[in-house]
Amino acid sequence: MKILMTTMAMDIGGAETHILELSRELCARGHDVTVASNGGAYVEELVACGARHVELPLNTKMIHSAYRAYRGLGKLIEEEKYDVVHAHARIPAFLCAILHKKMGFRFVSTTHGVFKHSLLWRILSRWGEYSLAVSDDIRDYLIKYYKIPENRITVTINGIDTGKFSRDTDTGDVEDIMGRGKKRVLYLGRIDKETAHVAFMLVARAERIAEAVPDAKIVIVGGGTAFDELKKRAAEVNRRAGRELVTMTGPRTDVPKFMAAADVFVGVSRSAMEAMASGVPVVLAGSQGYLGIFDADKLEDALDTNFCCREKGDATEEKIESDVVRLLRMSDGELEKYRNFGNETINKYYGVKRMADDCLEVYERVVRDPKPFRGPADVLMSGYYGFGNMGDDSILETVVTSLAAEDPDIKISVLTNNPRRDRRRFGVRCVKRLNVPAVMRAMKKGKLLISGGGSLFQDSTSKRSLVYYAFIVNLARRMGMKTYILANGVGVIFSERNKRLTAKTVSRADAVTVRDEESRAELASIGVDTENVRCTADPAFMLAPCSEERLRSVLRRFGIPRGAPYFAVSVRRFEGTQKKEYNEEELTRAVASACAAAAEKYSLLPVFIVMQPGLDLEVSKITAKIMKEEYGVDSVVAVPADGAELLGILNDGAKFVIGMRLHMLIYAIDALVPLIGLSLDPKIDSIMKRAEQKYLFRVPSVTCDDISGAIDEIMENYDGIVETVKNASRNFRNLAKSDIDAVISMLKEARGG
Repeated sequence: MKILMTTMAMDIGGAETHILELSRELCARGHDVTVASNGGAYVEELVACGARHVELPLNTKMIHSAYRAYRGLGKLIEEEKYDVVHAHARIPAFLCAILHKKMGFRFVSTTHGVFKHSLLWRILSRWGEYSLAVSDDIRDYLIKYYKIPENRITVTINGIDTGKFSRDTDTGDVEDIMGRGKKRVLYLGRIDKETAHVAFMLVARAERIAEAVPDAKIVIVGGGTAFDELKKRAAEVNRRAGRELVTMTGPRTDVPKFMAAADVFVGVSRSAMEAMASGVPVVLAGSQGYLGIFDADKLEDALDTNFCCREKGDATEEKIESDVVRLLRMSDGELEKYRNFGNETINKYYGVKRMADDCLEVYERVVRDPKPFRGPADVLMSGYYGFGNMGDDSILETVVTSLAAEDPDIKISVLTNNPRRDRRRFGVRCVKRLNVPAVMRAMKKGKLLISGGGSLFQDSTSKRSLVYYAFIVNLARRMGMKTYILANGVGVIFSERNKRLTAKTVSRADAVTVRDEESRAELASIGVDTENVRCTADPAFMLAPCSEERLRSVLRRFGIPRGAPYFAVSVRRFEGTQKKEYNEEELTRAVASACAAAAEKYSLLPVFIVMQPGLDLEVSKITAKIMKEEYGVDSVVAVPADGAELLGILNDGAKFVIGMRLHMLIYAIDALVPLIGLSLDPKIDSIMKRAEQKYLFRVPSVTCDDISGAIDEIMENYDGIVETVKNASRNFRNLAKSDIDAVISMLKEARGG
């Protein structure tokens, strides 16, 4: 793969070291890497590892320099035809984003820290088609302040080269600088006014540290905007002490030697992790927070913030002095547990190979996505998109990615209720679904309309929605497009007028598939010749679960212990005529009672899954509250960002699923988990029947004993039931894939190919 990385400069710093180590690993794997920056201390080492460096003024907001950088980047990208452009800082990301919109290359970005989030910065900041964040809290920051969709963010790490940073590193010529025979305290990082607070605190407390530990010495490595001021203060301290108590080296590239020679390290982020890899006890202290001496009790907070201590209390001179002195006074035996734990943490969580794997996974994902394009789309998709329903969003995502995988040059537009959100979330061009002039423009030179999946042709929830979907299909046909009604659920249709409209619309489509035999029978009952109507499966059966790293973050976010036994529950409210068919309070109590009994009997954690917050969230909270107040059973209410997160949760060890939503049951089948269906909708009945799962109960009459009895049978016959689910999953996936193949074939025909 041919990769361009852009950053402000390659001077000493955490982000710069990240880029250097990433480039080294990618080059070692045979990838072609170019780094564009303003240059710096790491350029020589970067080139030595096999990467190319191009010098551009990417380190300044000055208009004339930024324009030169913009022109230089544009020329470089045009000439070299990179597979992926990867920005690592705000200014390069801003310039790359402008060029991306103009040139259409694949673009990702990494965020290494949090920044100002004023209105102006939010307007000016730009991000890639996918974003990497080096910690969970940075991911949360991007979601909160910049509205980046969660499915477009991958949490990665600051990978540490444990061959380079280790206890065995030769300290050689830095011994004299560090002070032979001294107890050495090391600070390493940028000495900028905004970030070097801890370095100033160390210097301020140097004399008190030396009073407590007479042979102590402090060494500060790095340069920046505040270097001269700090050096002046260090000189005053040395003059008063009558010896060189504080040494300031300026920027150095032989950082591993300094790390290996230190007795205690003070700092945060990547530098702190390099110290741990080198077997050095660490005091985690930075401009954004303070955790103190790193040990097992601090691990989760450190992992959450990428060892930056954000929002973990303020660093103070008193805290730093106390922890440094405490470590310096320890015996070698006492220090060994801190050395070992830090070293083990890096080896377990922060290898360079994993960092490269994360990046390559994102590169491959963005390359597989539909390409940005100008002019008309080939395919226009219509469905229940943009309403925050996880099931329909999964259909859209799966169809889009599956089509792009089969045809990398495909051009896709989507009719949605929320074009801005869905454009960012799914990486496709979006059109407001009710903007008829815009819809007609999108159809004008289009080749193929896909209508579906989902239950589009039904009027039990709304009579108007059926009319809308029929109108879109008929309009596309009149505009000269081929029409593919894909994996639709049909019915129930009450209105005779809507039955006639559906029959007319479906009969004129170029291809029709339904997701179950009941839908096919419904079409036949309203007069459609169903000889050429195929029964396939919901596209969501092809959905892939989220990555392992994202899953770890998801489970932590919702408070689901990793590897803990649990079961998942999907409850909801209904709309339209269905709302009158049952008593919500009775149903909620029956579910709560059965879940509480299962939790206690089988030592399982109940996890309520919210798939459409407007209809699911409140009733999920009510059910959980009943369980807690009346049965003393704790539970979790989780709102996954998308189907991939939910599928990841189920894959992690759900024992069974209780579901009132179709796609909850589909995800259970995907994850090979036994399922119990609570039905007020024919589509629930159908999926349970096709999957050969017998635990199906009608909502108006289901009782606690019904659900509890089904749970007991599942737990008693677990392996056999899982095997039937596995067979169903394989069949559904193959049927869903057949729809994608047929769409590609029809598109080729429509193109005249």
